Amino acid sequence: MSKTQPLSALFKISGGHQLSKAKLKAVASDSDPVAYVSRTHRRNGLDGWTAPLPGLAPSPSGSITVCLRSRNHALASFVQPFPFYTSFHVAVLTPFKEMSEAELLWWCKCIEQNRFRFNFGRQANRTLGALLVPAEVPQEILELKAPVLAKSAATGMVISMKGWPLVNVTDLFDLLPGKQTVRRSMQSGDTPWVSGSAENNGITAYVDKLPEFEAGCLTVANNGSIGSTFYQPDAFTASSDVTVLKPKFKMSVVCALFICALLRKEAFRYNYARKWTMGRMLATRIPFPLKSDGIPHTSVVEEIMRLSPYAELVDA
Repeated sequence: MSKTQPLSALFKISGGHQLSKAKLKAVASDSDPVAYVSRTHRRNGLDGWTAPLPGLAPSPSGSITVCLRSRNHALASFVQPFPFYTSFHVAVLTPFKEMSEAELLWWCKCIEQNRFRFNFGRQANRTLGALLVPAEVPQEILELKAPVLAKSAATGMVISMKGWPLVNVTDLFDLLPGKQTVRRSMQSGDTPWVSGSAENNGITAYVDKLPEFEAGCLTVANNGSIGSTFYQPDAFTASSDVTVLKPKFKMSVVCALFICALLRKEAFRYNYARKWTMGRMLATRIPFPLKSDGIPHTSVVEEIMRLSPYAELVDA
């Protein structure tokens, strides 16, 4: 067995700020906003922005936040690139020694590998520091260089969609159901198998099976992590927990990622008892710019996406 060490040997662990969202203040145009991190497993834990709160210092950028209490996403861990405040049940891990971003991201994954130990009734509040993690970081991780992302509030850019019509998803895509397959019946291979997961672009395994859907489609989880939407750059197969959206127009990668964000915004309407079924997806509408002849005005979306400080990380 590999040597291990407690998480508390690597990080100073605190309980965060335990702020309710009602305590946040509007951001003035002449002040630097502070990120607000909650228990959400989406958007790097980011749940909003606030003006600095008097007498309360934010946690420093480069710290790790860990969700301590969640039904399905306990120990969701993120490296925070901005100074931040936290909500209840979020731990803040500050490294005792300097760590690269790649190393911090690796520790996040090590922490998340312990998720099976916790659930809604068994929280990690008291035992987080005692979690056992590897004693050493693999050399290949130490040699990795994480992409340099923008370190400014521009990442919280607000996009105006005023005047955009609500468009039926079926006007933009053909909706195709995933296949009824059992994972244990498939052998390991090279074809991505997309399921209802919210992680790893929805890919749960690589299987020895011919792709059933072409590259360039979107996948939407209608069961499991309902609403998890991803762009698939490679040909793939998908489970019955997934609806595949095949574009009816020429869709660039940046346009696809924009639509993914719009569809994720619809996820709050659904849950385990009210799944995002094919019938409900047929009735789903999203805001999208159209030309006078009704054709999707993709250049408008692409221009907006190119303004993002992360645009250079996307090819095509």
